Amino acid sequence: MQIRDRFLHGLKWSAIGKLLSQLLSWGSTIVVMRLLQTSDYGLMAMTMMVITLLSNLNEFGFGSALVRGETLDRRTCGAVFGAMLVVATALNGALWLGAAPLAHFFNDPRLAELLRPAGLIFLISALSTVPESVLRREMDFKAIAYADIAAVIATSLSALGLAYAGKGVWALLLGNLVGAAVRTLLLHLQSHTRVWPNADFQQLRGLLSYGSNLTASRFTWWFMSQVDVLIGAKLLSTAALGLYSVALTLASLPLQKSMQVVNQVAFSAIAKLKNSGQAVPPELLRGLRALNLASLPSCALLALLAQPLVLLVIGQQWADAVLALQLIALAVPLRLCSAILATALIATGHAGADFRNTLTGALVMPLAFAVGGMLWGANGLAAAWTVGVPLVFLLNFPRSARLLDLPLRPVLGTFRNGLLACLPMVGVVMGAGRLVPAQPLWQLLVPGTLGVLSYVLALFVLDRAFRQWLQAQLASRLNKDS
Repeated sequence: MQIRDRFLHGLKWSAIGKLLSQLLSWGSTIVVMRLLQTSDYGLMAMTMMVITLLSNLNEFGFGSALVRGETLDRRTCGAVFGAMLVVATALNGALWLGAAPLAHFFNDPRLAELLRPAGLIFLISALSTVPESVLRREMDFKAIAYADIAAVIATSLSALGLAYAGKGVWALLLGNLVGAAVRTLLLHLQSHTRVWPNADFQQLRGLLSYGSNLTASRFTWWFMSQVDVLIGAKLLSTAALGLYSVALTLASLPLQKSMQVVNQVAFSAIAKLKNSGQAVPPELLRGLRALNLASLPSCALLALLAQPLVLLVIGQQWADAVLALQLIALAVPLRLCSAILATALIATGHAGADFRNTLTGALVMPLAFAVGGMLWGANGLAAAWTVGVPLVFLLNFPRSARLLDLPLRPVLGTFRNGLLACLPMVGVVMGAGRLVPAQPLWQLLVPGTLGVLSYVLALFVLDRAFRQWLQAQLASRLNKDS
């Protein structure tokens, strides 16, 4: 099977897995949001900020190095396994010792109680890295999709049960741990490679340079992506931080779930294209175009329909999160574009350039968050994404374009038809919202449906490739029916 065919096959299974798991996750998340308090989400945001930081050190880029390497042997896999177990154990110890000082820093003693058991995620991650890397290297995304679906089911059921039992923020933490454990078990069962950990760390010498650059980039990315929570934890109340955290979670759903699908498949595919000497830019532009055609209308609809969505889905107690949700949603398409370019840089061996790009963001975004948070609170933190993301993209693009051989004009061209098709959609949604009853269900359902239809129609007129694809799909369906 050609790399492009394997990419499409892997993308299909990743998309199926993420779609099914996300439908389950959304349902449980909505119910849990109605059961928990805003302060629970603020506390969980602080916990995950610390865990995400240490998780970057836990993996050290070895998983990605195994995927992109030209060869793979069991001895190296065992050395990676052994090294990750050592690091995970050390991180657990450090977290136990540092939990109380961190809780004191954030002025919330409950944080220490959450951080100590949360460290179990490091050991779970250490157990899953090698089998997942082997499956990704083989582009066996069907197996990964099964594991993802099962993990979401386990997470959702655990969180729902604990939330109904009145366990508060513990429902969020323990649900995530249960889901991660189930996913790790299934990855081991699906992987064809069985290795035991060993201490032959000399085998890792060839992976260290790539892994260290990638880890430095991830640490800097963590700082850029989590500094909003860090600043918010010092400037805002726990409840206000919870409102911002929920708005960020809802607005980032297209980003997180799309990039989980694309990164899993694109990293492996781009690395194989690079290793086989095939051209990367044409396939990268096709991927960016498809991603933008989906993300632009999704984020525009999310911003336009934020108020009825929040009121209908998660309740009146989250009404103050509407403006923050709208502001963050506007920045998501460009964040998606930046993320796929970062994946391409790493997959083609330019982890150092990705680190420098991430460092630029780590210098710009904290200033934006600090100014926004001090002036306008949670909404100011949200507005920082709208202002900071385009600025970081413009500063970083020349470096990425040079290394990936991607001129600016073709990249901007991947946005053109999606943006043009969004213009009539915005008018239709706003007009329909004035004509239907004021109840949240009507305000969400009717304008949303008409908006999607108007976007598809406008794209059919404007985009020749989309028109040809849609006609081919209809012809294929008619042939099957006949």
